[in-house]
Amino acid sequence: MLKECVDFLEEIKKAHKVTIALSNAGYVVLNMYGFYKLAERNKIVLEKEQGASFIFSGEINTKNFDLVVVAPCTANTVAKIACGIADTLVTNIVAQALKHGVDVCILPTDFKEVQKIDIPERSANGKLAPKEKVDINCRAVDIENVKRLEKTEGVTIIKNPQEILRILNKRKK
Repeated sequence: MLKECVDFLEEIKKAHKVTIALSNAGYVVLNMYGFYKLAERNKIVLEKEQGASFIFSGEINTKNFDLVVVAPCTANTVAKIACGIADTLVTNIVAQALKHGVDVCILPTDFKEVQKIDIPERSANGKLAPKEKVDINCRAVDIENVKRLEKTEGVTIIKNPQEILRILNKRKK
């Protein structure tokens, strides 16, 4: 799912201004898979540079953003958003967006009982690359949190990055 999201960034930025906000873990994962160089072609806001008050999240209040997209969104972040916890850069941005009427799209990593995921293997250049797909059983609590978010006004749950284009095109009309 991560590669699909990074590839989609390249496509969407042709017609839209994109700002990427990365959690500390997101930054590590992008580097681990060798995707940070692709992502840095956009404006990037790093959690580790924001301080405790996540200054960037205040920019959401300026209404200069049409849409906030969290993709991919881990089960931990979904749970925090579903419970109204805003203690990270990403969860704070979502909270500010919803407070100020900016729609939010979330692509959860765990959204159905059984799903296929890529198992990575370290390649010759030291980066991780998908080796094989395996089935995982998502926890009931994670699926329930996604369902809670589906009922949240201003939040749209998506299953793949391409759905973002559909939402953006719908907003233009």
